[in-house]
Amino acid sequence: MTEYTDMVEKRRLELWQQEELKDWAKRVKHVHYNNYIEEVACNNGDIHCTDIRTDKKWTVFARVATDRLAQRMKREKNDRK
Repeated sequence: MTEYTDMVEKRRLELWQQEELKDWAKRVKHVHYNNYIEEVACNNGDIHCTDIRTDKKWTVFARVATDRLAQRMKREKNDRK
C-alpha cells in the first residue's frame, strides 16, 4: 500500500504549487490613474481598465504562459526575502 506514497506526495505538491500560482496571478500588482482612466494591473499581466466618468469597464488580457508566470512568482518571492 505504501509503494506509491512518494509519487502521491510529489503530485500533491505540484497541485498545491499550481493553486498558489493561480492565486498569485490574480493579485493586484499596481494601480494607475491617467485621464480619468483607472488601470489595475495584475501579476499575470492582465489590465482591468475603468473609465471613472462613464463607469465603462474593459480588460486587456496578456496571455502569459504558465511557466513564465511561475518564474515571475519565484523571482518576486526571492526579491522579498
